Amino acid sequence: MKLNINFDLLDSAISKMGAKKIIFEPKATTPEPPNIGDTAGVEININDIEINLDGGGLFEYDGRQVLLFIPNHNPRYKSIEEVLHDPMRGNRFHVSDCSTLQQMKERNNYNKYHVTQNLSGKFKIYNEGKEKDGQNAKLHVCKNCLEKLNYKNYKNEIYNKKQEIFENFDIGEFFERYSTLFEYLPNIESDRQKEATTYTDNWEAVSKDYRASKNYVCETCDTSFIKDKHLLHTHHMNGKKDDNTQSNLKAVCIDCHRKEPKHRHVYMDYEQLQKINITRREQNKVNIQGWDDVFKFTDLSIHGYLKLIENQYSIPDVATILEYQGKKVALDISWTRNNKKSAVVTEYAYDLLNFDDWNILTIGDAIIEYHKRATNDIQNQAQSALELEAMMNYTTQIETILESMGAKARGLHGKVTKVQKKLSKDVVFRLRRIATIRNKKMHQAGFENYIFKDFEDDCRIVLDYLNKIIKF
Repeated sequence: MKLNINFDLLDSAISKMGAKKIIFEPKATTPEPPNIGDTAGVEININDIEINLDGGGLFEYDGRQVLLFIPNHNPRYKSIEEVLHDPMRGNRFHVSDCSTLQQMKERNNYNKYHVTQNLSGKFKIYNEGKEKDGQNAKLHVCKNCLEKLNYKNYKNEIYNKKQEIFENFDIGEFFERYSTLFEYLPNIESDRQKEATTYTDNWEAVSKDYRASKNYVCETCDTSFIKDKHLLHTHHMNGKKDDNTQSNLKAVCIDCHRKEPKHRHVYMDYEQLQKINITRREQNKVNIQGWDDVFKFTDLSIHGYLKLIENQYSIPDVATILEYQGKKVALDISWTRNNKKSAVVTEYAYDLLNFDDWNILTIGDAIIEYHKRATNDIQNQAQSALELEAMMNYTTQIETILESMGAKARGLHGKVTKVQKKLSKDVVFRLRRIATIRNKKMHQAGFENYIFKDFEDDCRIVLDYLNKIIKF
């Protein structure tokens, strides 16, 4: 059972007593796996790790988001001394089930990996056979992982921007982006303790007073959280935690806080996301006029997918509420103008199974569907290019023969008119059809209202006929 207790009066009394604030992070209901937060991580077997398909192939271990890395470095190719000097020489760590890992599985190398939830960006690596001599080194993220998730729009960016995303990858920021997809949040106690030392002793009172002065309304999304004050934070806009001047403070809900620049890692779980979305919708604060609004009101975990579809799909609605047996569920994004309403969600709640008139996908399924469609489009484009080339070859042969018969005119239709009295009615009919389809394919964008095999059959019949009559 979840208890909701307001400690505002107790916090105020503690502050007046001058007591120093101690940051407390509630423990998970299950113990944290040993070493999962260490740079050495935990050695795993392929059967020990779960693939979070809802999130697009993120790695999950005991309900926690993790990274995969290979600590063993073969000195014949890249010794740890080389990696310590140049991190680009090291093995890449993985954040999703990408094509590289699929190849590793096929070669049965997958069990060489360790999992970790360490936020430092350092990994304990060692030269082959010298595990006891391991040292902490910086490693870089796998580019195939970034592309699969379209992290920060990596897939669509130009080369220089891709390199910037790759080189500046921050594990804590990455975990922050996908925190709504996992049961347990990263253990950031040491990170929070370091941050706590930069706050002023009266920060709790300052934060409370400032949020109260704004009537507990988020200054970004204009939503009131007076009934859920714990969902509203006070943000230092310049990033300096000891600068409590009013002009440097901003009241923001957790979702908007995560999207602010110059902030430490702000993690949000699925229940908080749902509460914020439902609260915004019930207060009529979700006003979608363009894609900027879509990004403003959606969870960070869905932004990679949104960037994939931004220039191809119509603008979706955000936080559409469905209700089943008195329980409300907010859909992350949805399209309701089509005959079959569709939506993409961060988590597929069982209640969503009851809405037969909806096609509801998780982010992971939506990404898979997008890539399948993109692959089909590429294959169709390649096939279309081959067909166009074949069309040009066939019609060039036909025009050459017609010209040898005295058809001096522009275009295939014109040439047919000049010599049609010398041809059978069937061949003239086929030539007209060939010319019409060729012209539309050449000059009418997106024209596909034909069957290439039928076009090819027409061309072969005509060429066979023409080659026979020019011999006599």
